[in-house]
Amino acid sequence: MSGEYERLVETSVTPSPPRDGGEAQQETRSPPQGTQSPPQEKTGSSVNMDLNTEEGQPLRNPAAVIRTDGYVELLRGRVPCPTCRGAGSIPKEQESQLVALIPVQDDRLKPRRTCLWVSLAIIGCLLTAGLLIFFMFPRDVKISNNVKLLLPKNLTIDLKHEAVNFIVENPFNITNSNYFPVKISEATMTVVFAEKVLNTTTLSMDKTVQVRSHNSFSIPIGIAFNKQNGLAQLVHDCAEPYPFYHRRVMFFSVTASYNFLGRDEEASLSMYTQVSCGNDTLRLP
Repeated sequence: MSGEYERLVETSVTPSPPRDGGEAQQETRSPPQGTQSPPQEKTGSSVNMDLNTEEGQPLRNPAAVIRTDGYVELLRGRVPCPTCRGAGSIPKEQESQLVALIPVQDDRLKPRRTCLWVSLAIIGCLLTAGLLIFFMFPRDVKISNNVKLLLPKNLTIDLKHEAVNFIVENPFNITNSNYFPVKISEATMTVVFAEKVLNTTTLSMDKTVQVRSHNSFSIPIGIAFNKQNGLAQLVHDCAEPYPFYHRRVMFFSVTASYNFLGRDEEASLSMYTQVSCGNDTLRLP
């Protein structure tokens, strides 16, 4: 029995071959079965060995050792993983690619004053749209005339050939109710008497009516009473000295073409006006 124990002791103290060219590590002797070995205290050198070695190899960068709760983590050029509480690591090159995970019930994910901002955005959009519609919506361009009597110009009365020729100039006002200027390009006027079209004239112009303002223009037109149009009987009435004889009510129709915002529109006016075909300088009361 004693000889067998001696052989076991000799086997346990036999040095093991060196690993990776390093010095042979001293193995601890195992006591025989049934005996208790005295407790050994861990010295400071052993602690330093644990900190400075990994699997028996010395660390290249001892500062890369990070002590955590109850164990030592060897990183070697890596940084702790923020989302795994030190249980793992990532390369330093990927540190800028980290993504923070926020719990669903975190207060930072809850909307703050969302209804207020949405309401303000809707009100702002509606207000802007309303203002654009109000200012850019096209309004009517109106033509008006307040003249009650038109006096003749360049009047000629030929009793021998039963012909009367004269020119009347009809003034008009055009009103722009829009919030943008309007440009008038031309105006056409037609005069009718006794269901007969006496004349039609077109006047080209280049007038601009500014924003919410008015402008005036006049259209001259020639009128004739003779045998060709069947109104020769009016020649003697136009030669009478009394205004009552040479005043006639005629129908005038005027159409003005204008342009705004790239659109072409027309404004028209129809009216009845008294026209004098004699030497009458009196006006209606």
